[in-house]
Amino acid sequence: MKQPFILIHPSTLWVLLAVGVLAAAVAVLSSVLPYTFHLEALRRVPPRVFGILTSLEPAVGALIGLVLLGQHLGVPQWAGVTAVALASIDATRAPSRAPKPTPPDRPSGTPDDLTSRTPAE
Repeated sequence: MKQPFILIHPSTLWVLLAVGVLAAAVAVLSSVLPYTFHLEALRRVPPRVFGILTSLEPAVGALIGLVLLGQHLGVPQWAGVTAVALASIDATRAPSRAPKPTPPDRPSGTPDDLTSRTPAE
């Protein structure tokens, strides 16, 4: 049985090791680290703010791609980025739409109920 040259020659082991280390670094930096940051941010900021900031990630990515990498988006893509940014701005300016909690009903005969009554004449 013949094995491929890359598995037989000892000098290629260093190449395989270097590629493995690079692949592990890319895996950590591209997925594990951002996921960890997201979870930590979700613990520290209100969910509404976290959702708004998360919705702006594609817009920031598009701007970084334009400035640092020279990647140009078409008109429909920029319209989408603008729509997401405007929706995020509207969500931050709009008052909270959550219903206000109503106080629980107190059973009759509680001290507050008895003191608020006037004596019958």
